[in-house]
Amino acid sequence: MLTMERVAERAGVSKPVLYSHFANRSAILITLIREFWDEIDRDVMAGVTRNESPENFAERSIATYFDALERGGVAIQAILSTGGEEPDVEAVRLAHFRRTEEIWGARYQRSLGLAPSAAHAAAGVLRSAIAGAGAFFIAHPRASSDQCRAVCEAVVVGGMKELKRRAMGKESALLDDMSGSPGAGEDAVAK
Repeated sequence: MLTMERVAERAGVSKPVLYSHFANRSAILITLIREFWDEIDRDVMAGVTRNESPENFAERSIATYFDALERGGVAIQAILSTGGEEPDVEAVRLAHFRRTEEIWGARYQRSLGLAPSAAHAAAGVLRSAIAGAGAFFIAHPRASSDQCRAVCEAVVVGGMKELKRRAMGKESALLDDMSGSPGAGEDAVAK
């Protein structure tokens, strides 16, 4: 368990020095989690092209996430699997998830011609699938990263292909706004 005492000891500083930089355990977790996500966001977006297929974007996002989990090792894996019981950490996590879903949703709206709400749902499912596969990998030390990544890619990319097929077939459930209000979600695309 991460405690201020253990962090100070491992960093080779006194507790007062640590407290001068971080108010509490939540502040440390939030800083580390934000750095992790910022790195992933930069890596995912670095290779984005305007005409990249949704499937390629999904595959690259999955690969980037698992690469970051492996680079971060046990430490980042432990940090990502804790903090849910701390409201400040959970609020930051949820805000990041919403921001990611808005950005990815805008991509899916443009690339697949989906209604804003359907594109946002696709982005949420992709983000959840990646996080779920990562959580499985973290919770099961004997699980192979390559196997978890491959299963996640198969599920997500297969779903993306089906989504694309349905959108091209002009299935109304994907083209109509599912929220019940005209233009819902358009502000996320404008960002």
